[in-house]
Amino acid sequence: MTLARSQLRKFKTSTAKSGFGSGLKESVKNVENCPDSKEKWREAVERKKCPSFAFKLSKPEEFIYHCVINSYLNQSVELCAQQKIIFGGSCTEYSASANRIQGSLKALCTNSSPPCPNVYNSTQSYKYQGCYHLSKKNQTKIAGKNTSGDLKPVLSIMILCLLIIVD
Repeated sequence: MTLARSQLRKFKTSTAKSGFGSGLKESVKNVENCPDSKEKWREAVERKKCPSFAFKLSKPEEFIYHCVINSYLNQSVELCAQQKIIFGGSCTEYSASANRIQGSLKALCTNSSPPCPNVYNSTQSYKYQGCYHLSKKNQTKIAGKNTSGDLKPVLSIMILCLLIIVD
């Protein structure tokens, strides 16, 4: 094995173990709004107190306040997670299934105002409000779908069950 392959394998192993972008599940909370300024971001950092969630870990200072969209693009969440470099002009999202901060494959914010740069730190996501507008827009669409129209199959089944029980 060449030295380059050996170094690459060590890098892959060390980054997998360190879990860059890893979140603390117990710190995840759905929120109506994420901070939209540096001042509000600082207030949220003080309120969330991420080191108190991470005190059992060897490096609690690595777990930093984030407020990002979820991977379904329908909710904003705040959590304590390791910072991550986001590439490709995508929004920063939290994947609950992977329990990590990552760049969204579904939400690009290069056309938002201000646009996401090609490379930025996940802790700077508050600067790119277009990402939060995407989640609010999708939240509204989902709320619009969850009307009485979705209850028709359920009501039909319930009525059918009652008819069977009565007979």
